[in-house]
Amino acid sequence: MVEWLKNFLYPGGTFVDVGAHIGYFTLIAADIVGPKGHVIAFEPDPRNASILTANVNSAGKDDVVNIVRAAVGAKSGTILFQSGHDYCSRIAAEGECSETIVVVQRTLNEFDLPQGTVIKVDVEGAEVNVLQGATNHLEDKKTTWIIETHGSDLEQTILTILRQYGYYPEVACACASRLCGLSPALCSSNWILISNL
Repeated sequence: MVEWLKNFLYPGGTFVDVGAHIGYFTLIAADIVGPKGHVIAFEPDPRNASILTANVNSAGKDDVVNIVRAAVGAKSGTILFQSGHDYCSRIAAEGECSETIVVVQRTLNEFDLPQGTVIKVDVEGAEVNVLQGATNHLEDKKTTWIIETHGSDLEQTILTILRQYGYYPEVACACASRLCGLSPALCSSNWILISNL
């Protein structure tokens, strides 16, 4: 994954981190794009967003990183969100009520992203919703997408959507190394890369 960022991001570029968590990829991207670049980091979990903000500030990247305390999905509004004790949080499933909170949800279609933007999506099973709210960016093929999937059914659904938009996705094991020795079919989660740039 980090190698993909190094290959597709550049000084002055734009990175969108959907599911930024506490900022690991946000800060790597901020270093790559530099002071003339731009990073938009979406994180709906209040605890994670606070840690993300502290990490961005302590790294001196607050002039490059715009933190959006919101989920990303198919439509704008609010949505139930489950905050996890292990810093793994996600959109709440229908009927789920354990530790849920209401959070703001935005769509990527609301954002005007320049040619060459790299979008990373890691949203614990809500990746299809993110794509449904990003049709403008999928249609114009100006962006590179890096999407984490969990499970073969979700992966196949995402691959089908991407192919319908004319993309030719590449799937790699979640360890983000082609040298790991595992084929993507054997991994429990994988990264999907698409780029028409």
